[in-house]
Amino acid sequence: MDEKIVTEIAKSIPDSAWNRLVQTACDTFEKAVAPLTESTSGIGRLIKAKFDRLLNEEKVLVAETFAKAKQKITESSKEMKGHHNLNIVLQVVQESCKQTDEKLRDLWANLLATELTEGGVHPEIVSILKRISSDDARVLLKVSENSPKINQKFIETLGHAFSGMSPVTIYRSKEDSFSEKLLERLGLIKKEIPHWKLTEIGIGFLEVVSGISSSDEEISNDQFPTHRE
Repeated sequence: MDEKIVTEIAKSIPDSAWNRLVQTACDTFEKAVAPLTESTSGIGRLIKAKFDRLLNEEKVLVAETFAKAKQKITESSKEMKGHHNLNIVLQVVQESCKQTDEKLRDLWANLLATELTEGGVHPEIVSILKRISSDDARVLLKVSENSPKINQKFIETLGHAFSGMSPVTIYRSKEDSFSEKLLERLGLIKKEIPHWKLTEIGIGFLEVVSGISSSDEEISNDQFPTHRE
């Protein structure tokens, strides 16, 4: 959703209703970070302090992102680890608060869920996610369909986040699209004439932002090579 539209919608909501919405968002965020506060109080307090400094409109977006991450963790039947990379979590707060695109916010929620349950999310994955648009993500999804190391469940998981969006045409005339060139520059895809293929970095990136699998549906390292310890 366009930022201007979000602003106009926010302005159209009566003050009393908006205050309730913000309070609900704050309560939702408190519940989402409660496990962090219980396991590592210092991290929990820092995240809460970062949240408290946000504008009310930003708090709503961040609360939604954290709530989604918590829901994904619950549905996966996985448990949160006791140690997390504070910088990764704080960057999720910082980036999701200005991400008005709901589908990209869902990818931030996936990244957060991965960090909280599995850990080891590389900071570069955060940097890449900050630089791509929905169109770029759709192109990346389309390219993944041509990559033998990506299984169908993985494609369906990421594709669900972008359901309802128009299909992406990877090949446009004789020239590649801007998204393809950007994704190539980011190291996510490479050209193997006449097709685009995912790189190992692209596979690792998609593994993190596509969501966590349930505890009884673990994906083998042969399918998803990672560098996590």
